[in-house]
Amino acid sequence: MMKRLTYCAVLLLAVPAMAAELSSPSGKIKVTVSVADGAASYSVTRDGKAVLEKSPLGLIGKDFDLSKNVKLLGEKTDSIKESFEMLTGKALKINADCNRLVVSLASGERNYDVEFRAYDDGVAFAYFLKGCGEIVITSEATGFALPKGAKGWLQPRYSRRSMSVSNEGMWQAVDRGAQAIDYPHKNHKATGWCYPSMFKVGDTYALISESGVTRNYCATYLSDCDADGLYRVAFPLATECKGLGDAFATATLPFRSPWRVIMIGDLKDVVTSNLVFKVADPLSEKCKGKFPAWIKPGKSAWSWWSGGTGGPSTAIRYIDGAAALGWDYILIDARWDRWKPDAYEELRKLVDYGKTKKIGILIWYNSGGKHTWASPGVTPVNFMHERDVRRKEMAKLQEIGIAGLKVDFFDGDKQDRMKQYIGILDDALDFELLINFHGCTVPRGWARRFPNLMTMEAIRGAEAFGKGAGPEKRPPAIHNVHAAMIRNVIGSMDFTPVMFHGRCVSDHPESRDYSFELATAIAFESGITHYPDSVGSKNKGYDKVVAKYPEVGTLLREIPTAWDETRLLSGDLDSHCVFARRKGDRWYVGGLNGKTKESQALTLACSFLGEGKYDMVRIESAGKREMKITKSVTSATDTIKAELPVGGGISIMLTPKK
Repeated sequence: MMKRLTYCAVLLLAVPAMAAELSSPSGKIKVTVSVADGAASYSVTRDGKAVLEKSPLGLIGKDFDLSKNVKLLGEKTDSIKESFEMLTGKALKINADCNRLVVSLASGERNYDVEFRAYDDGVAFAYFLKGCGEIVITSEATGFALPKGAKGWLQPRYSRRSMSVSNEGMWQAVDRGAQAIDYPHKNHKATGWCYPSMFKVGDTYALISESGVTRNYCATYLSDCDADGLYRVAFPLATECKGLGDAFATATLPFRSPWRVIMIGDLKDVVTSNLVFKVADPLSEKCKGKFPAWIKPGKSAWSWWSGGTGGPSTAIRYIDGAAALGWDYILIDARWDRWKPDAYEELRKLVDYGKTKKIGILIWYNSGGKHTWASPGVTPVNFMHERDVRRKEMAKLQEIGIAGLKVDFFDGDKQDRMKQYIGILDDALDFELLINFHGCTVPRGWARRFPNLMTMEAIRGAEAFGKGAGPEKRPPAIHNVHAAMIRNVIGSMDFTPVMFHGRCVSDHPESRDYSFELATAIAFESGITHYPDSVGSKNKGYDKVVAKYPEVGTLLREIPTAWDETRLLSGDLDSHCVFARRKGDRWYVGGLNGKTKESQALTLACSFLGEGKYDMVRIESAGKREMKITKSVTSATDTIKAELPVGGGISIMLTPKK
């Protein structure tokens, strides 16, 4: 895994006094940074049209305010030519060429830099403070000023219990200036908007998020919009994590803030952007410049959704079922520690049995600590919070042969939770454990530094259709479209897709059908995809569907979970999405109709294919619980036409003809 990184000087364009300007390598995206009336600000254009108007900059602390009395000391520019690789994601080889502007500023006695990077797919910036000792940052002046007429697809951030920070709401299509709407169930109050936040300005899309959060900071979100169209960076609420921990950041100098990231372009450019990873911290030094061989993305069976954790006999059935489907892991969820007589010995037996079937064992942990509302009722608990205890437990699991952990119920975005996330990832590298975060913050670029981070929830997924989920929690089909084109952009998403049974596929006229559910396996990206329906039961779940449709079994067996290339073939945030994903020379196409009243017609150009002919297998809707299979030959000069019914989807496998 080689990385190239070189720097060369570029000319600073002539702009008005007290201002500096930077363009992306293509010249399409331009950033202007200015200092006027004692305040620093920036603006962004694409093709000469405003994407962000004059937007404020600055950090505010206990003894300083970098948004006031600001002076420009100087600026310098250069270019960065960089490429790197990932183990998971929508593209594993990433080009990160950009132009860079470093603006040196002063406020009072404190000097600091703001570094801007302009890429062909967007802009990122971060604050750099020199010195030694500690500083306390209480808020940011940083904002994003959307022009009049901008439209957003935004997810409210709720203030009550875990929904406040688990990012499990639904996106709302709103005009600039609209306030976040309270969740109608259980009095959840909206306090702003979650990342990633999608906007459309004219014909340009802009997706705002955050990357490179370290132990030195808290995670942030967007405030409600003010009367001038300004959304500000907001800090966690004091009430998060049961009120434990500081709602501000204590940073050790020298200090870099998290990167503020704005992915910019046509919808297809934004949806396939990897900008969050381009500015993230590079591969951990523990990896010694290459990906560890024990880190293996893959597919996992998961019993909790369809029947609960169960006991060791359930796990054995799932090992057998996963092996029959050609998968790689099973996930044993909460309360496995209550197995008798000795839960760890039962795990050891399952690991040994799994080895005979080439199936790894993943297990669940509560993140608590007193910070989670689920403690101490949902166990195992009190193993992941304190470092010494955590490392002792991880060493024990490594000796048993456990492949990875699902750590759940974080319930807050305060700085101490960021320390815990990063501590878990860092320690897990030492003990060769894969990590899946649930009940968690959104991805913030960590998968580049920690390749053992396979996926994160931060989505209202299959659990919304599981046991105990009332109708108010069940999202419409358009939610899946938003999940694929908004949430999944910034990192792997543990939606736990493909639910053939239960409340998801029902006789309700607006529910999804089998073809829709199957297509989510392609439309969604996750380093480990956890499949929630039952396995090892001939009369239900995947076994029943695969027995009737062998091509479905082929797709579920052969589909990768890490991709060489991803393209958005067709998409609209109010109606549908169609993704094409490539691994090697094979392509998979997955489309979802998010509309509730009408079908979606598709005409897809096959120009993404390579030379020659391809064998094509199409799997489409033939009713709620029926699918039709069509086999043919196609090429790059052809088009694919399809009609997706309400709640329907399409899955296509394309293999070069021998």
